Amino acid sequence: GDVSFIVKVENREVFGMGYQSGLALFFAPADATLNLVPIGRNEDGAFNDYVLAAVSDKIHASIDHTWTTMKSQTDSGTLSQSGGDGYKNLQGYLMLERAGNVVSAYMSPNSNGWKAIGVPKTLPSKYAGAPIKLGIRTFRNWASSYEISVMPTVEQS
Repeated sequence: GDVSFIVKVENREVFGMGYQSGLALFFAPADATLNLVPIGRNEDGAFNDYVLAAVSDKIHASIDHTWTTMKSQTDSGTLSQSGGDGYKNLQGYLMLERAGNVVSAYMSPNSNGWKAIGVPKTLPSKYAGAPIKLGIRTFRNWASSYEISVMPTVEQS
């Protein structure tokens, strides 16, 4: 069914001076288990190839900007779209949405207005109407440490 997966970043600590750890929301096949989803160090490519769709962010300690990426599976392969906005997502929002068999990704500093990340994409036809699983993960992005507090919300229709 249709689902909106919204995560509020309640607090994100900044460590050092470079890129900070990133956050990703993802949809996975219904048969996914924790031991099947590639989440280890240096497995970012395998993760993106495994999940059905993901939205992720990246921030830098000294730049007031959030870079975002939406990756999604389609019948013709994995597609990647980038976006971003002029605020640092220390306490903002990410959303990954599925309507029918189409996925979309958004970002917002306050959840009052949402900025699209790329354009909506259609999942592979074999997932049309199929159940999916939701997940959250972090990316180290060369950060020595990370601390992110989040509050997820799932809305179904």
